[in-house]
Amino acid sequence: MIELIFYISFLSTLGALIVFFLRQKGSYFRSVQILFLTAFISFLIIGLLDLIKNYLIISKSVVFFTTKIGVSAILIAAIAVERAALILYKKREEKLSWKLFLSKKSNLPSIIYQGYAICILILTWILTPWQTKEVGDMWGGMVYTPEYEWWYLISLIAVLAAFVAYPCRLFLLSSRKYKEKSIADALTWLGASWISIGVTLIIFHGLLRLLGYEMVEVGYSLSVLYFGIIAYLFKKTTILEGFFDTLYPPLRISGGEHVVAFYTSGVDKMRIFSTYIRDGLLAGDRVAYVYPDEEEETVRARLKEYGVEVEKYERNGSLHLMTLSQAYLPNSIFDKDKLIKFWTDFKTDTRSRGYRHERDLFDWGDLSFLKGDEEKYFDYLKEADTQLMDPYLIELRAVNIENLSEKWVKKFRFFSTKSLDLLRHLNRFSESLRLSHRQIAGRKILFEFDPASDYEKAIQSFATEALANAEPIEIFTCKGSAIHSALSNRKDIRFLLLTQRVSTPQVDTSTNEILLPANNTSLLLDALDKTLEAFPYGNLNVVFDSLSSLVLLIGFEKTYGFMRYAAEMLASPRVTALFLLNPTAHDQKVVSSLRDLFSNQVAYGKDGVQVVRLPETEVGTVLKPTTEILLARKRVEER
Repeated sequence: MIELIFYISFLSTLGALIVFFLRQKGSYFRSVQILFLTAFISFLIIGLLDLIKNYLIISKSVVFFTTKIGVSAILIAAIAVERAALILYKKREEKLSWKLFLSKKSNLPSIIYQGYAICILILTWILTPWQTKEVGDMWGGMVYTPEYEWWYLISLIAVLAAFVAYPCRLFLLSSRKYKEKSIADALTWLGASWISIGVTLIIFHGLLRLLGYEMVEVGYSLSVLYFGIIAYLFKKTTILEGFFDTLYPPLRISGGEHVVAFYTSGVDKMRIFSTYIRDGLLAGDRVAYVYPDEEEETVRARLKEYGVEVEKYERNGSLHLMTLSQAYLPNSIFDKDKLIKFWTDFKTDTRSRGYRHERDLFDWGDLSFLKGDEEKYFDYLKEADTQLMDPYLIELRAVNIENLSEKWVKKFRFFSTKSLDLLRHLNRFSESLRLSHRQIAGRKILFEFDPASDYEKAIQSFATEALANAEPIEIFTCKGSAIHSALSNRKDIRFLLLTQRVSTPQVDTSTNEILLPANNTSLLLDALDKTLEAFPYGNLNVVFDSLSSLVLLIGFEKTYGFMRYAAEMLASPRVTALFLLNPTAHDQKVVSSLRDLFSNQVAYGKDGVQVVRLPETEVGTVLKPTTEILLARKRVEER
């Protein structure tokens, strides 16, 4: 009874792993997934056969039959894993077919390996090189088990040696091709896990049986652990991973730049500031944040609210927080020379610790801390810029302009590389729907457009609003499309270009745009998945242009399936997405089916944006900015 429970547990666990493996629908390497599944199912068959011969139908004839099937399953698994390892090593997806195993694409080691395994498979069925004997099992009972002839056992050991030396070694070599550590580690562990499975097989199904011990259950316990590792790690081996391994911040400030940001008290400045700080910390920069004295009690809590691990980075020295008085008025005295020395020493220390950059954020509030000595401060700023600014230093300066005179605003612009008005564009697209940015966040919107209209302007507004709120935006489109032409000059937007000119993902080195095969929905899903992984904090904005092109290229059924999976992936409330559709390109049935996938729908024609359906919102209420924001915006526009 105990042995029966064990086998049922083993088979159930391996079956669950197979289901888990099948559910990894976003994987680009679909053929590798199929080949790994072949190996998983092969081991499921081996375990089922051992259960049958040992505990359900105990007879010599059954042992002969189940041994043939079991050894065949092992050899098929070895061939499947070799083919999967080769595909991962080449970083090139290949459509599975029997012709592939004999094609010119197969290299000599692969042909030798497969040929040898197939020869052993044929000999297994022709010669049946084993005898059946009765031995005691680990549960105290007696079972029939095969006793292999010595030459056959050596041949199987040779298959194991070849398995370790070739396909498993390919996994290890593949790991060196990826600069992303998580992928490299995953491939290394894949190789180690397959090696362990092979060794476990030959020990518990071969050598111990030769010595008269039937302990395959121990081998199964170990194997199911290795299969669990393989199933978990496989999703990290996609070719797209390396394209998303670099930080792509929505606030693009280069080394040597000092940017000034204007805001008012009605603006959630901490959303922007925390993004700037978090991106710097994740990129390996050292960050210094200087803020108004009155925010001493709240600044840490607000940073943590937006995903900054304050305690962690303060502990390791990567994040320095200080008030304006602590930074500029030690002992209540503004001393220009001491200030320059302090920041010079700080930068020297930052370099010596190996940080990529020093990233500073100076929030001067309304300048009241200077107590009327603004001119003295700008004298310091002029000298500090001369002595301190270089490509190692990145600087964001922020000031509240509610009560600031025109004179000081001009001064700030003069002493900065460029300015960032946090008052403008915060609701650029949302206002056209009579909503705020906060109300539109998290929605998945079907955006139907008239191709004769200037619909790209609405997408420009959507992108501008996202970036004004310090949120990244990624656009799936085609090179030369209306949207690409309108926005390709924006370096703070990542483009993923769908094209039929490539069969594998590539990067256009001249523009740093990612090229994706347009007819591979598995790859498109994987790109969406990697987009989410690349931005684990804060809100993310996605534009998919266009569903019509996808329908015409791969057909409605595949497009509909893609959208179902995409909707599941993008279900997070922190993801705002626009899916563009040209309804005039399809019949009514196709359009209606796609519409049914979206609870949020808008249309764009000659009269601009029209709301079709936006549930659970007060569509009739126009967004009302605060008086402070309206006045400040007017003053900024006048300047």
